[in-house]
Amino acid sequence: MATQDLWSQFQFSMGRAKIQFSFYDAQQQAVQLEGWNQDYVQLSAGKFLGELTQLQGTYIRIFVERMQQSVYQTGHLQDGVLALGVPLDYSENGVFCGSVCGPDDIYVFSGKKGFEFKTPKQHTMLGIVLQTQPFKQSTASLFQSQNKDAKLGSIIEPLLSGQDFYFTQPTLHVQQGSLLAVRDYLWSLLRVASHQPEMLSSHAIASAVLDFLLEHIQATQYDAIKSKSVKENNYWTMVQQACNLVKNHPEKTPSVAQLCLDIGVSRRTLQTGFNEVMGLSPLSYVKAVRLRNARSQLLEKRSVTDAATEFGFWHFGHFARDYQKMFGEKPSQTLLEHHNKLA
Repeated sequence: MATQDLWSQFQFSMGRAKIQFSFYDAQQQAVQLEGWNQDYVQLSAGKFLGELTQLQGTYIRIFVERMQQSVYQTGHLQDGVLALGVPLDYSENGVFCGSVCGPDDIYVFSGKKGFEFKTPKQHTMLGIVLQTQPFKQSTASLFQSQNKDAKLGSIIEPLLSGQDFYFTQPTLHVQQGSLLAVRDYLWSLLRVASHQPEMLSSHAIASAVLDFLLEHIQATQYDAIKSKSVKENNYWTMVQQACNLVKNHPEKTPSVAQLCLDIGVSRRTLQTGFNEVMGLSPLSYVKAVRLRNARSQLLEKRSVTDAATEFGFWHFGHFARDYQKMFGEKPSQTLLEHHNKLA
């Protein structure tokens, strides 16, 4: 687990090649990771604070992302990449693609289906994106010549059949030693590459990194009992449908009653599902999305009145109260402070 002191030491040891950002809006942080096609909805109330440190090369991108509020993340990456995340700091369990996830898991963000992540309120994730296309043939040849490990075979079988590099499970439950080895390896890679960024464009180094990750992830023991016992799985598809309906209609956010009709469930069932998966009611989620959309308009220099009414907030006193509770500042402060920064 990372501590504040460890984070400070890490920043101190980084070289000048790092690109570092601080964010006070979740969606602004979401779009900073290029190619992830991300959307963030802040779920927990309070001022958002996020940080992102990253390095980019031809074959490897490595980054550390921190957030101080719980958000609902959705996104997908391009084909031909392997993207993994290792938690460094975790305040509580989250939900990743329908399964409860925690500090002892490795997260697989790549894959054709994309990812959905309800994050803890405070967490730090160390991530890597590897371009796998240049290494498919060599990895496949190596496996075919040493095809004795059934576990490894189940992991890279899609690779051998010409499909994209992905894992069948979104969270990999690995032995503690393997988890620590992967975390320390990536941590060191980020620190060294911040002084020698050209190494992230080296074919040989990228190949070595891929070999290391496969060597340690092949020890994965997927805990089927844990997955099947998670209540979130019983409701995940339903909640996923509801979130997509809300996300896909920003100009006319569906009511909870309309969501129930569209999905074909009772209000009580939807309520139970959201409470189990997201830790909040469907009404609270819909309001969080509407507030996020209104905030986006304020950041685009729209007036408070226009931003509120466009997303269904007709009582401006209640809007200001709910907005301040969610984001830790008044709508007028967002409008004023952001535009002062741009001036």
